Amino acid sequence: MLFARTHVIALLLICPLVLASATSGRADGLDVRDDFVQRLREPHSGRLDGQSLRIAIELISEIPGQPDRHLNVWLDRKVDPDAPVSPGPLGPTRYRSLEKVADSTGCVVLPIERCVLIGRAEWVAQTGRDLLQNKAAIKLQNPASNVAIGPIDVRWPALSTPTEAMRSIRRAIGPSVNRGAAFPSDSAALPHDLWPATRLDQVSPVTAMTLVAAQFKDPSVDNPEGEVEKRLTLRYRFAGLSEELKVLRKSHPSIKVTPGRGETTLAAGLAAHRLLCSALLSSAGSSAAATTGQPAGPPASSDPLVQLRNDRRTFSLKVENQKAGAVLHQLFSSAGVTSAFDPAANPSLVKLVSFEAKDKTLWELVHLITDQSSLKIETAEGKLLVSPRGE
Repeated sequence: MLFARTHVIALLLICPLVLASATSGRADGLDVRDDFVQRLREPHSGRLDGQSLRIAIELISEIPGQPDRHLNVWLDRKVDPDAPVSPGPLGPTRYRSLEKVADSTGCVVLPIERCVLIGRAEWVAQTGRDLLQNKAAIKLQNPASNVAIGPIDVRWPALSTPTEAMRSIRRAIGPSVNRGAAFPSDSAALPHDLWPATRLDQVSPVTAMTLVAAQFKDPSVDNPEGEVEKRLTLRYRFAGLSEELKVLRKSHPSIKVTPGRGETTLAAGLAAHRLLCSALLSSAGSSAAATTGQPAGPPASSDPLVQLRNDRRTFSLKVENQKAGAVLHQLFSSAGVTSAFDPAANPSLVKLVSFEAKDKTLWELVHLITDQSSLKIETAEGKLLVSPRGE
């Protein structure tokens, strides 16, 4: 039967199907029902050694053709985005992959307010505190308009200045909201800089503005004694945290745990919160095949190029203005092959590709992309290597 042979690749690339979730109004922590948390826990695998930090983050946070699975990630401006990363094997979840990529460049990770912060430990700690403090301030200053200041989607193109980024946030808020003192005025001067294209989905306006302002704050000035471990108070809405908290108390005996109805409040330093988040977000749900009903691929070959060629499953895929590297990474993951990207290929990997294909094998889909972006694939050290195509 045709349906048994031909699959829609959107289903293949959804690792677990994301169930309809009840998003908690308390976004100042982690709620297992939150769709953003579910995306962080999606299974993930692959290898990105040799990629720049920024491209590696993009390959994990974006799923080509599936905008509803986007991850909001905010990178510390003082971290070199072009630094090469060597995180080794990624996964088992998208969050753990981000942790491994960050760790390979000396950075730390914290998920907070529907965004994953990546950067220097002192900057992440300070930005986390600012997010919580500014959210509390806007609630106190503007209680009547709290409902109006709901989640927004924010976009700005590449080479936008911080001032233009702030204006994009204001446009998303709309003119009818009394923003209160927690929101900087339109005349507030921000240092000149040129930022990459950015997308933030379903974040509060005060979160978006705080993130922009945080790029110009010096943690050493706000915390002259280097208080990286100054307490953050976050709520975790997960069932059965007793084992995780028991382990956490052994390494961080000064943490303060307050149980509540269906939630646990943890007052602790950044390191303790990071450990708990990693424990909660590093285990994935059921496998893609079990969840989506997709048949398993062919038996693994010792040569990943042969394995890719021998995969006779066919798929339909429509791609519009997606980065070549992101699409290739997902296709390789779908085939179950390990891949790496030559740093020299970075200019081609960020090129946008568009095509519509029906009943094509993964091998054919890969070549549609490599042909458009002047790339080649070959076997090197037991994995697929993507590199620039010679003249």
